[in-house]
Amino acid sequence: MASDLEYIEATAAKLRALRGPVLAYDESVPTLDPPDWVVDGPPPETPYADHGSRLGFGVVMSVTDLEAQAGAISWAVKHLIPERGLGFFFGASGTFKSFIALDYSLHRCYGMSWLGRKTKPATPVYLAAEGGVGLIRRIKAWHLARGMDWKVCPMRVVVAPLTLRTQASALRVAIEKTGVTPGDIVVDTMSQTFTGNENSNDEVAEFLRVLGRDLRDAMSCTVGVVHHSGHIATERPRGASAIISNVDFAFGVFRDEKQMLATLEFVKIKDEDRPPPVSFDLRRVELGRDEDGEQITSLSASFLSSDGLSEAMKREALQGRGGRNRLLLRLAQNGMLERDLRKVFGDEADISDTEARRKAYYRSREWAVEAGFIEVADGRIIVLREVE
Repeated sequence: MASDLEYIEATAAKLRALRGPVLAYDESVPTLDPPDWVVDGPPPETPYADHGSRLGFGVVMSVTDLEAQAGAISWAVKHLIPERGLGFFFGASGTFKSFIALDYSLHRCYGMSWLGRKTKPATPVYLAAEGGVGLIRRIKAWHLARGMDWKVCPMRVVVAPLTLRTQASALRVAIEKTGVTPGDIVVDTMSQTFTGNENSNDEVAEFLRVLGRDLRDAMSCTVGVVHHSGHIATERPRGASAIISNVDFAFGVFRDEKQMLATLEFVKIKDEDRPPPVSFDLRRVELGRDEDGEQITSLSASFLSSDGLSEAMKREALQGRGGRNRLLLRLAQNGMLERDLRKVFGDEADISDTEARRKAYYRSREWAVEAGFIEVADGRIIVLREVE
């Protein structure tokens, strides 16, 4: 105990000599050499200007540099999905959002135009966190529907369950080991790869930062996340508002009741005008038979032109799958007041929630206008063409 006290007092004497009084001491106590940090003193202050040099050249740009960088932006899909973008495909369960995300990926895979727009060929990596190995059926169906050989598809697939907030960098390393340079990484779905509170802006923003840093930026690729829509607010992704505010694109997928048709709405495209909604047809494709002789099938999504949409709606009606879009067309009469159409549509659709009723009407109305079936002028309905 005495030796410990002597050491403390001796060190205090050295500290006092260097920096002024720190502890009471006795000059008669022999002193010991203090640690190096005491002798050397504190490190010199780094001038504030030096901190900026650590960020590297090009951090502060001139407006001409900025213009050159903006002009260098390239597109995965022209004016829809940017290269090195981060975005979402979202929709309620059963709306075919995963099929449409896969359709996008495979079009990119072969450099085929998507939604009538030019794409840049790139190898996709599809993280099938929800569908798992069942994804192969969808890949086969997509190829067979187009008369293509699925065995030569360059897509890479990940079926291992991952928590991307902590394992995104491990996924990047695994991809790099294959020698593939991905153009797209599709995460299907967010709920299967995110641990945390979906309603927390901080936690969701951190998840998106990890995807941006460890996947998008590290691999110079586009990251698309498949996610569910809100339980009531189906027009937006489920959870925190940070999802929309922190992404480059967000596409909503909506299904018209039991129809094998889906509508893709462009909820957000950063710095670009949003195009009108487009429609997809989901066709069942036969893949063969299993060991018990039962038929194996899957679905394939295909973009519909306006003429193709009309034919698809006729087919759906014959199958007894009319849907709300067809309901609106059946109720619309030339010259009728729109407020009357809106009321009778809500009554016939049997939607109790006021907001859901309103959104269902305007979604069908927008679809009917964009498809060229009706126009709305001065509060009245103009029927342009009818569906048989």
